[in-house]
Amino acid sequence: MAGGTVLVTGATGFIGSHVLRALPSGCDAVGLASSVYPSSRDAVRLVRMTLPHPDLDELIARLRPAVVVHCAGVASVGLSMTSPGVDFQSGPPVVFQLYDAIRKAGTGTRVVQLSSAAVYGNPGMLPVAEHAPLGPISPYGWHKRMCEDIAHEFCGLYGISSAVLRVFSCYGAGLRKQLLWDVGHKLRAGDAVFSGTGEETRDYVHVRDLARFIVHLAKAWPGPGVHVCNVGSGQETSVRAMVEHMAAGCGLDHVTPEFSGAARKGDPQNWRADIGRARQLGLELTVPLEDGVHEYARWFLEQVKGTARQ
Repeated sequence: MAGGTVLVTGATGFIGSHVLRALPSGCDAVGLASSVYPSSRDAVRLVRMTLPHPDLDELIARLRPAVVVHCAGVASVGLSMTSPGVDFQSGPPVVFQLYDAIRKAGTGTRVVQLSSAAVYGNPGMLPVAEHAPLGPISPYGWHKRMCEDIAHEFCGLYGISSAVLRVFSCYGAGLRKQLLWDVGHKLRAGDAVFSGTGEETRDYVHVRDLARFIVHLAKAWPGPGVHVCNVGSGQETSVRAMVEHMAAGCGLDHVTPEFSGAARKGDPQNWRADIGRARQLGLELTVPLEDGVHEYARWFLEQVKGTARQ
């Protein structure tokens, strides 16, 4: 990566903004996003472009990036269930155009591609390793699986190397959706009843740890080929425990969460990642879960400060 350009798609999104922040100061960083806001990193060049876009070929040929970190796209299982076409258009067509632009430019660009644990669906055994059968149970999972196939296609036929990261439940300040965001709003409204049983489990990884791992891969590329690895903590945490951590972080230790038992379609029951491969590639976990959730709670309270309680 030394002396080379790193292009980050989805640069103003949750994970993309943290990747930009984690890149070393001497790195020539370019952020690409559909909406350009002030960057989280000084001196970064920002390009406004909604993918897929006909100008992407020219941009890749001009920048000749050493690495592209592809963070762009919709990341919502619920949305994919109700609007699978929206989820599809932000996934496989964009990934195909990105790899094809790299092929045309002949730049030798490497790709860090964010996939998801959703490709596993409900795994038959925990912890789930990369060689486990894939069985998506949502359009989001199926489309991520298609994106992985595109990475293998362009590696096998055109020699483009990639690191495909099957990210489990990534959280942290800046995430304005999913469990902790929804829990915060419900608790603030005085509602302590949540869907599911509370015993569903997820494997949580803090966004700073994910971003540092991505930057490490960009600097110390593991070699040619497609490198598929899980990114998580290797630990199961129940939804009930996450709600309790969030309540404590919001100063609501006295709240006892209740659960309706109603499951959401497309959501798996239990996740725990085998992260042995990621650790071999340089993953380091530095943010303890309870500390990370309490940090998120402080950020959340800052975001809603001054807004009327519902």
